[in-house]
Formats: sequence, C-alpha cells, structure tokens
Amino acid sequence: MFEFTRSLSEADAEKVEEHVPETSYGAKMGKISPLLAPLAFQGLSEGQLPKGGVKQIDIDFVPLAENRPASQYDTKEHVIQINVEHPIIAALNDLKEENQKQWRRVMGEIIAGGKLVEGFLASNRLNKELIFDVNELLDASLRSAASYIRDPAEEHIREIEEASYGGGTPFENAVVSAFKSMRLVARRIGGPDNPDGIVEIPISGARNHRISIEAKGSKGVITHSELSQATVARHEDKYNCTSAIAIAREYQTKGIDGKDSGILKETKGKLPLLTVPAIAKMLRLHQQRPFTYDKVATILTTWQHPNELEDFIEQIWRQMPELGAMKLVLQVAHEQMEQHDKDFPDPGMLVADRRLIKRGITKEDVTHILHAVAVTTGMVIIRNLNNFEFSITAPVDTILEAMTRAAKEELNINLGAQMAKKK
Repeated sequence: MFEFTRSLSEADAEKVEEHVPETSYGAKMGKISPLLAPLAFQGLSEGQLPKGGVKQIDIDFVPLAENRPASQYDTKEHVIQINVEHPIIAALNDLKEENQKQWRRVMGEIIAGGKLVEGFLASNRLNKELIFDVNELLDASLRSAASYIRDPAEEHIREIEEASYGGGTPFENAVVSAFKSMRLVARRIGGPDNPDGIVEIPISGARNHRISIEAKGSKGVITHSELSQATVARHEDKYNCTSAIAIAREYQTKGIDGKDSGILKETKGKLPLLTVPAIAKMLRLHQQRPFTYDKVATILTTWQHPNELEDFIEQIWRQMPELGAMKLVLQVAHEQMEQHDKDFPDPGMLVADRRLIKRGITKEDVTHILHAVAVTTGMVIIRNLNNFEFSITAPVDTILEAMTRAAKEELNINLGAQMAKKK
C-alpha cells in the first residue's frame, strides 16, 4: 500500500511540473524526427493537433489500474498518459529512491514511443484490429520486461492473499486482475444483487464460457450461511452466464457430525469452490507454461473438494494431447497447408479428413491439440482466435519431439521442487 501511495504522490509531483513547450516530449520528438513525429501525433489526436503544434504535447503520469494498457492518449488535453500502475512502471518502486524518478521518465518516453507507433499506423489507415494486436504485443513485451525487476505472478499472489482477509472491492479487484494476468477477459461488477465479477474463456466455434464470480473474502472460514447457491444462480442468470464459481481463502469442509459440511453438500456438482492457494497454484504454473483455454475452462467449471484442488489443477496443467492423435492431426494439418498455400487452414477443414473421422477426432479435439502445441512450443501459430486459423512452422517429428521434451522437463522441475521441500 505504501508503494502504491508513493507512486501516486510521485505521479502528482510530475504532473504539476510546469509544462515547457521547448523541452516537452512533443518538442523533442519533433526535432529528432521532424517528418514522422507530426504524422504520428496527428494519428493519435485524430487529426486535431493542439494550436501550438506538436511541442504542446507532453507526457503525464497517472494511475489507470494494473490490468490496463501502459499508456493512453488524452485527446482533450493532448497528453500521453503513462499508467503508473502498469507492472513496468510499478516495478520501478523496487529501485533505490534516487533512481526512481529518472527511470520513470526513461520508461515513460519508451512507452510513449509505442504510443507514437500506434498513431503512425492510424495515420496510415491501418486496420484497427491490427493496431490493437500490435498494442497487445507491445504490452506483453513490457509486462515481460517488468518481470526482471519484480515477479508478476508473485505480486498477484501477494495482492490476492492480503485482500482475502478483508474482502470487498480490493479482493474482487485482485481476483479479476489474477484472471486477466492469464490473458482472460475479466471485469469486476460488484454491488447489491450482482456477481462480484465475470470472466470469459474463448471457445473456438462455440459460445464462450461466461462465468460469474462470487469472491468471498473473510477473516474466518466461509460457511454455508455466507454462500447461498440460490443467490449465485440468480446472479448467473441475470448476467447470462454459462456457469459460476466461488472464490475464498478457505471453506468449512467438515460438519458437526464429522461428515461433509453444508456448503460442500449444497455446492457439490453445481458450484466449483476455488481457494486462494489454488489461484496461486494456477498463476505459478501458468508462468512456467501457459494454460490453454480449455484447461482453464475445465478447472473453473469442475467441482473438486477444496482439499484436492491444487493436485487437480496440476494434473490438468500436465495433460498433453494423446501422442497418436496429435501426430495424426499435425500430419493432416501439414497436408492442408500444402494444399491451401494462399489461405490458412482451420480446425473445421481438418475434421473433414477421413482419417480423423475414422479416429473420432472432433473439431474441439483439433483445437485443443493446436492450442497445446502453440503455447508449449510456438511451432504452431494461431492466426485468428475466432476461427482458429493457423500455420505450422516446423516438421511434425520436430514438434512431437519438442512436446515430449517439454513434458519431461516440467516433470523433472517439479520432482526437484518436491524433493527440496522434503529436505
């Protein structure tokens, strides 16, 4: 909390500094790149530059939330706003105090440069979806860079653990941020008779999983009286969700008679109960190798006893496509790429192959295999998340070898960690 307050005070200090057009970011860029910079600023400002020209444009440091982009352009004030809560800026709080302001300005100008690229592309009328994708890549790169200063997974874990004792808005925001860090679409809702949030998981060729979140922070243990299945079902229906999930630090698991508690009996098979340690497990595993969307969906839609959650999560994370099916799908995919050299194939094209029909391999199976290979090896590139158009960048045998090696390496890493714990 101290670091956050310090970030805001420093941001305020930088904000009230007198704006000097001759030394502004716009003025400097106008001198360094007199032809391209004005074009880029014009693209950002939708063609409406300030009266004094680009030298009136500068950088400001403002809090915009951790899960928001690193910057945004204020068309009214003609300012590139740098998000002080973005990991790449927030991580600088870990540096020595005398270096922080200097490095904040350095990083601010680097981030502003990314914003200028967006403006330049917009001024050249590049497709808005492509500009969005470029920004996604830049943001991912900045978040990756921040991990050299501060571990993002451990930051999310610390945040959610601390917030779980008090509950309310801080806990709800921490839960949503944790899901967003796994590249899921999530947002907080909150308020009377509303879910605390919603998370969406993309499903190729089908309706996305839309899951309502009930985040129950507490200094004690969550019991049946604090989590009503009827209330959860009403929230789920109100927001047109496909399912719901409850999240808490701990649940009461034993009743007075020593058998399953009331909350377990009421939710079993209906409402998955996720714990804070389980989310921490997901974040750490996701950092090691990203979960595929179908695996996240399995975890968030499957009821497990709270005491068995962490083992279940690791089991799902470890799952690899069956070797024979994966080899066949990749072979058919290669053939489809050779036949359609002008268009990218998609899972729907593959499942029409008689060999896949004979094996009973569905479109969902193909999507799962392609996604697993993409996140594990990078040798399959998903070109379009809506229809899952893809390309393959390596021979089938090379991909199979990489998948097998990855599975063995992860097994060795985790065995080593377990042995270290025993010592």
